[in-house]
Amino acid sequence: MEIVSTYSESELSDDYVTLCSLFSAVSAAKLGDGNCALRAGYGMSGCPCGSGVSLAECCQPIIDGDLKAERAEALIRARYTAHTLGAMDFILATHHPSTRNEIDEAATKRWAQESTWLGFEIIKSDDQDENSSTARIEFMARYRDAARRRHTHHERAVFEKYHGQWYFRDAEVPEVDQFKRVAPKQGRNDPCACGSGKKYKKCCAAADLS
Repeated sequence: MEIVSTYSESELSDDYVTLCSLFSAVSAAKLGDGNCALRAGYGMSGCPCGSGVSLAECCQPIIDGDLKAERAEALIRARYTAHTLGAMDFILATHHPSTRNEIDEAATKRWAQESTWLGFEIIKSDDQDENSSTARIEFMARYRDAARRRHTHHERAVFEKYHGQWYFRDAEVPEVDQFKRVAPKQGRNDPCACGSGKKYKKCCAAADLS
């Protein structure tokens, strides 16, 4: 599955590469492992979470602790952005205390810093009731690993409000629509639907098995 990302690689120009080179030293100090801030997709275009507003007006104040995430959706966006920035302290701090010890901090840090983050999309959210203390948000995050292979991380994140603060608690496997047959099942001795005139078992069924 793919995400339609505002920050696709096809839109990146030579100017982007030049700017990444110019800012690499600053980015290395701020983001860790030389990961250029502009590579995460925010530059002058907006926050990495894809909200359409600037980083300074969106996730950065939450990551810096200047603002509290009032809704679970604000927290999941900030957690994605924290991955693009290598802000591991925030990622750990917003993990629910009851499951925080399950985190492999070194592996998470390595994954965050070695990946080039390409886009974030919320698929489904039940974070509608401001009085609720739990929320489930299905999302996809696209990234490229250190070997330049593309991946799509797809999960349903479970959030819980604890002492007035939203935390990420757990991850669930999202439901995937099952394939439904529209045409009736073809018998092995029926004429093949491809029109060859052969029996199905002697035609496409045999090809499927080869």
